[in-house]
Amino acid sequence: MSMTSRKIAAALIGLCLVSVLAGFSQAAEGDELVNEGLSKAVELEPETDISKLEVNEEGLVNLTPTLKELWASSTLPRSSAASYEVTNLIDGDPSTVWCEGAEGDGTREVIYITFSRHVRVTRFGIIPGYDKGDRWTKNLRVKNGHLIFYSDKTSLTYGKDFTCKDSRKMQYFDMDQEFFSDWSIELRFSSVYSEGAKYDDLCVAEIEVWGEALE
Repeated sequence: MSMTSRKIAAALIGLCLVSVLAGFSQAAEGDELVNEGLSKAVELEPETDISKLEVNEEGLVNLTPTLKELWASSTLPRSSAASYEVTNLIDGDPSTVWCEGAEGDGTREVIYITFSRHVRVTRFGIIPGYDKGDRWTKNLRVKNGHLIFYSDKTSLTYGKDFTCKDSRKMQYFDMDQEFFSDWSIELRFSSVYSEGAKYDDLCVAEIEVWGEALE
């Protein structure tokens, strides 16, 4: 190979290395953005006095007020009519909702809830749409979803699929999972009800977790 050819080959190899390194740099920056998003969970003020928690006729405790953090993968921007923040999911008012703000029907969006104490969750509840007047049918509603359980964002082996009825009432699904402080549930949506929908926003009015507080 001539000297000129060697210089050309070296230059081409150099360009390839620069391109590969740039690709690694972009991937790292993308990972930082993802992690940065996960770190921006809404910090809640968890109830520490267990005696103040609601207990139903079956003796199950409403553990929702003990949650530590909420995080959503996207949120619809506030309008002149309403706010769609993730904290609306646990405010006890079904007429206020979280709505996702991504392109499409919301089936790739997720919500994380994180616990502040040692609990056993035996029931998960959800109102799977916008429970206010005709906004129920004008927006998308959850049909199928999946609960995945995490320890420090490391997936555990147990999860649960659930199917909602296209109904405004709170719908409950039995489960049995122990959680420690800082452990999380990922709520992921896989299909929606769209009959009558005018908008492509998936909305959820309320979520609840029930069970027992452990020492």
